[in-house]
Amino acid sequence: MPGLNCLPDFQQAGYPVVMTSAIQGTGLEDVKRHLAGKLSVIAGPSGVGKSCLINAIQPSLNLRTAATGNITHQGRHTTTSGRLIPLDCGGWVADTPGVRRFDLLESDAGEIAQAFVEFRPFLGTCRFHDCGHNSEPGCGVQAAVEAGLLSRRRLKSMLQLMVEVSQRN
Repeated sequence: MPGLNCLPDFQQAGYPVVMTSAIQGTGLEDVKRHLAGKLSVIAGPSGVGKSCLINAIQPSLNLRTAATGNITHQGRHTTTSGRLIPLDCGGWVADTPGVRRFDLLESDAGEIAQAFVEFRPFLGTCRFHDCGHNSEPGCGVQAAVEAGLLSRRRLKSMLQLMVEVSQRN
């Protein structure tokens, strides 16, 4: 499966990771436990199976789904508007249309860094208050990565987003 090699990075960051398959029925009880009694949202790119996952968790919903395209292998925006759905296990889940593009229009580099929650304890430890966490001497974030406390891959993602935001502003 593509992208599985990044799962340890998210686990290290403190995010719960549930391996699941709506088709095979694996992991569904774990997902239910995470959703029970909460207000949750299922979000992601078009065609990844958000509505299929919700149907697998609660088959009586019969949410509309469609296969991805044979040529582009992309979703078709079968879900066209978000809806809040009560769950039999308690709580509510929002089924959302697929995301084709993600933009950070009103963000600045500092806000991007703060969004990477596992980086927060290290952000104030840099020698320079305006540290870009890339190659500056005395960078606390870089030191944490070198010590194995933070994921190098997550740092790369954060730096890429920071560059995109700074180019837009």
